[in-house]
Amino acid sequence: MADQSDIEMRINGRAVFAAAAYLISLGVTFILERIGAPEALVRNLAPMVAIAALAMVGVAVRSSRLAAVLSADRAGSPIYAGAALAAIAAGLVVSLSNGPASNAPLDALVAGALIGALVIGPLARQTGASSLSDLLSARFSSRPLRLILAVAYFAIGAFIAAAGFETAVNAFSSLVGVSRETAIGVLAATLLFMIAPGGLAGLLWTAAAAAGVMLVVALTPIIAHLWSGGSLSEPLWRGGGDAAAALMRGWPQWGGAEPQGQGLDAVAAALGFAALPPFSTAAFASSSSLRAVRAGFVGLVLAALFALAFFAGGELWQGLGGPAAAGLRASSGLLIPLICAAAGVQTASRAFGVEAAGFGLESVLASRRLASARQLTILAVALCAFLSYRRDIDPSAALIAASSLSLALLAPALGLALSTRAAAVHAEAAIAVSLATIAGLAALQGWISAERHAPALALTGAAAGFVIGWATSLFGGRGKSSARHKLFVETPLEPGP
Repeated sequence: MADQSDIEMRINGRAVFAAAAYLISLGVTFILERIGAPEALVRNLAPMVAIAALAMVGVAVRSSRLAAVLSADRAGSPIYAGAALAAIAAGLVVSLSNGPASNAPLDALVAGALIGALVIGPLARQTGASSLSDLLSARFSSRPLRLILAVAYFAIGAFIAAAGFETAVNAFSSLVGVSRETAIGVLAATLLFMIAPGGLAGLLWTAAAAAGVMLVVALTPIIAHLWSGGSLSEPLWRGGGDAAAALMRGWPQWGGAEPQGQGLDAVAAALGFAALPPFSTAAFASSSSLRAVRAGFVGLVLAALFALAFFAGGELWQGLGGPAAAGLRASSGLLIPLICAAAGVQTASRAFGVEAAGFGLESVLASRRLASARQLTILAVALCAFLSYRRDIDPSAALIAASSLSLALLAPALGLALSTRAAAVHAEAAIAVSLATIAGLAALQGWISAERHAPALALTGAAAGFVIGWATSLFGGRGKSSARHKLFVETPLEPGP
């Protein structure tokens, strides 16, 4: 096996080549503008090149090896895995801000990203798993429980994917000037090329490439402003104030509640976002739990810097007139939600876990397991396209639903997975109590009010379920395995061609 440093050198070389190719393509757009090419061509060239580049990256990392498709060969250094995490976080932020809701709970999303990237992801990485579904399917041997968790995991991924896909469709149709049907077809095909051939490797490297595009777009107006002799103190100060104001606007998202109720909703939403699987992507692609923590830290810092740069560069972009500059900015506005959709599709594709025990896949070849994941990928993309065609998606509501579902079903099982005494029956009891508590409270408060306070209901149900499951486990024997020990080998067997 190649040394880790050799792998990183090859990856660095490919990254430099990709960056140079993208910068050359951007230079071509500005040259076309100078020579008088049609404005529509110049404006749309950068977004189309960016989309084509992501599709090509996804196809380039295609593989039939479990290690590549399920864990990206653990080749994500803190820089690249962190960049991917930053792009995923940005995609969730943009998608959460898109929709009828005027005050998206961005403060809860930021807090959830911190917990998910720095705590949940690295802890799950210690087991050797490549997804949260792997951890739960290997920890608990009950087939009904695995089926419930698989359905919940797919639904969570579908909600995330639908939110990002709808946001990307709106951006593509408005920025490029095509019909919604055309945008749906192009973006659905792009998502398939990004995720189906390479799995987690496709998500990791396309998200890292999107982060590179974000970096170029964020720095372009700043560099141009400095080149013209301007100062950045005022734009940065104003940008920081705008970013803080955007976070504060999310606090009264659940209007009408008392301050204590708003606080409970915010805490519940933050914990729900923390349990979202995409925030663990950088951890599962890292070679160790320590590097997973570093990747999470790097990703969150990059995400904060991107946000500050975009807020600060908002007015600076006005000085960069012309279709080429507009196309460059549009490429970032298109790729960010597309990465959110890709993260959701990847989550949905891993619904059954690598073990697939209890679903008739225990003794089959790796190709069968990969085929199952790719079938779920196609199903998730088709579902996104269908819902977007019917205009049935509210991106902000979809992400809040995903966070509530993660909190209600995944969180109690993940908490019990850390206990050596917990068995499948205890996790089943926890989930049953969680669902029963949520249903009872929703019936008492009214379903309309329950929908508005879904995260708080999910938190109440998850807490009740975990307490009951943990309490019942105290009177039983120890479980067969502990989530604190490695459940998977670092490089799965059956490498394939």
